[in-house]
Amino acid sequence: MGKDLVLGLGRSGWASVNWLVSQGRTVIAVDDRPAPAAGEVPTPLPPDVILHWGGVAPDRIAGCDRLVAAPGVPETHPLIQEARRLGIEVMGDIELFVRAIRRPIIAITGTNGKSSVATLTADMLHRSGHRVRSGANLGTPVLELAAESPADFYVFELSSFQLERTESLCPRAAVVLNISQDHLDRHPSIDDYVRAKARIYRGAGTRVANREDPLVMAMPELVRSDYTFGWDPPESEQAFGIRTTGSGLVLARGRESILPLTDVPGTGRASALNALAALALTADLGLDPEAVKEAIRSFRGLPHRLEFVGTLRGVRFFDDSKATNVGSAVTAVESFDDPVVLIAGGVGKGQDFTLWSEAIARKARSVFLIGESAGSMADLLRGQCPVEIVADLHEAVRSAFRAAKAGDVVLLAPACASFDQFHGYAERGRVFQSAFRELGHG
Repeated sequence: MGKDLVLGLGRSGWASVNWLVSQGRTVIAVDDRPAPAAGEVPTPLPPDVILHWGGVAPDRIAGCDRLVAAPGVPETHPLIQEARRLGIEVMGDIELFVRAIRRPIIAITGTNGKSSVATLTADMLHRSGHRVRSGANLGTPVLELAAESPADFYVFELSSFQLERTESLCPRAAVVLNISQDHLDRHPSIDDYVRAKARIYRGAGTRVANREDPLVMAMPELVRSDYTFGWDPPESEQAFGIRTTGSGLVLARGRESILPLTDVPGTGRASALNALAALALTADLGLDPEAVKEAIRSFRGLPHRLEFVGTLRGVRFFDDSKATNVGSAVTAVESFDDPVVLIAGGVGKGQDFTLWSEAIARKARSVFLIGESAGSMADLLRGQCPVEIVADLHEAVRSAFRAAKAGDVVLLAPACASFDQFHGYAERGRVFQSAFRELGHG
């Protein structure tokens, strides 16, 4: 029934292999790593799978109908270049899913907040009585979901890498939450990054946009915004925002109050904006209003995303290891009214840290930097606020605690990727939390 090449064999890659085999396809599975991780290769290997480690010559794509690339594989890869030259279709697992599963998709992208909004949106749907499955960039690969019984709604968090290889998404509702510099080690420019994100609006039924983000509002693919969200007061029924009432600030749609801001768990502005985005995304889905409110009240956030770790001698510690870019790190710092002692640094991914340094200098009591980009980040901060480069995260936590005063916040918000010193942001967050616990025993 035909032959496909799957390039990149992480979890989503193996899900693509298994899905294609289940559809009667022969699969050439290729990974550039010299060998698999322990236990990675299924046994027995399906007979219709030809497996190659260490890559293959570009001519192996000849005779294939499609190349299915994992999100992390760049367009510059020789196999992708050869496929494009030969006119062979290049796609990702999202495209395979939407061609096979004809069910409503709620699609969420943006530089920051995707996972939180996706999780909250899924819970709103679930509490309203719908069968819901969520995945893609967050959690389960979509082709693992495709192998299960159908859901009423699928909630997908989508990265720019996934969107750039998706043509037929046409989601029931879509949002770009925000745009700031990220992944410029992969995308040639910020304009290319924005264009990849904007693809989420193609064919969307309901388009939701952050009205306070000029890069989002200028996207040609947006065409129109059915609903907007933002921190300012909403001026119409198509707008969600924050309104002042006699009893305090509330989440609102137009003139309608939805929920007191004090009922939104979490830390400040980011949590409220996430709730507003989820409300806008589900506005046309006929959900139970009380179930939606309870989902917001109950949402406690996700690990390593402004996660409260604990208090020691009046100093509060927060883990935002997932703040891997400038925009998310600035948002994290600005979530606090109290002085912040910041821990940052890692792999900069080609970002310009100028705006970051200006925001941090205004807000932070002092900054402790680790990792590959520490030197360049320190150069921008010197003369603006106290800054010190330290050897590792454990030393950063100890130094930050010594610099903090009662009432301060020690915040891990790196503004960088973690892979110079850690296996991922989750490991970095666990080390931070472990270092905090060690302070209490010192």
